Amino acid sequence: MQVVESVEIPLSLLLPPARPLRSAMREDKLRELAESMALVGQKQPVQVIRRGDLYEVVIGHRRLLAARRLGWVSLRAEVVEGDERAVLLARIHENAKRDDLSPLERALEAREALKAAGDNIEEAALMLGVSVATVDAWLQVLTWPKDIQLALDEGKISRGVARWLARIADDGDRAHHAKYAVEDGCTEFKARFWFHEWEKSRALAMVGGGPPPLTRAGLPPKEPTWSCYLCLDELSLANLYTVKVCQHCAPQIAANRPEGRSNDPNVGLIG
Repeated sequence: MQVVESVEIPLSLLLPPARPLRSAMREDKLRELAESMALVGQKQPVQVIRRGDLYEVVIGHRRLLAARRLGWVSLRAEVVEGDERAVLLARIHENAKRDDLSPLERALEAREALKAAGDNIEEAALMLGVSVATVDAWLQVLTWPKDIQLALDEGKISRGVARWLARIADDGDRAHHAKYAVEDGCTEFKARFWFHEWEKSRALAMVGGGPPPLTRAGLPPKEPTWSCYLCLDELSLANLYTVKVCQHCAPQIAANRPEGRSNDPNVGLIG
């Protein structure tokens, strides 16, 4: 984009970005910016593009919001010219400098880059300065249910947990599991276990009729279990120890299992 003039523009003539790449403005960050601007003034001009008699902010949306919060009447601005693709690229490059974008905001940014690239994911990756696999992972977030997107965006669950919970197709069952994931904490291993348990319960429900018994009874999701390497009893993972053994020692340990237990050295191993 090309800067054609630098002017002072009344806030009443400034429009927010038509397609913001941020899902929401963090209150703490916005407050910090407003306090900084109140103390030292406007350090950098915003960049805007003409929209008839008004101006749409291309770069500097947070500065606009902070100025309005402070009751300012105008902002220093650079008026730029360029097509819609150039405008989008400028905003993407500006956001790429930031490290506080949430997973959903990264996903929205990837979607806009993909549009600007004519659905060419390789070109979109070049725009964003990341790998194709990263762009694909960001875009995957947009396919997940809204409740999972929100929990992820608010930092209540990790991306790995969100990925498995999103695969629970029933809204009620997914909300049931997500509630415990948020309130009690959840690892990706546990979320994967929950998903497979849900799949099994759904299959049983389809055979016998009625909803899966776990959700119907309002019980918490089952805790992941694994068989002890020695006695092969099924125990909660919280009650198991991790012991590293080599391929030579594992068969010897397995051979000394209690009588009647499997002597297969692979039985009971996680992974």
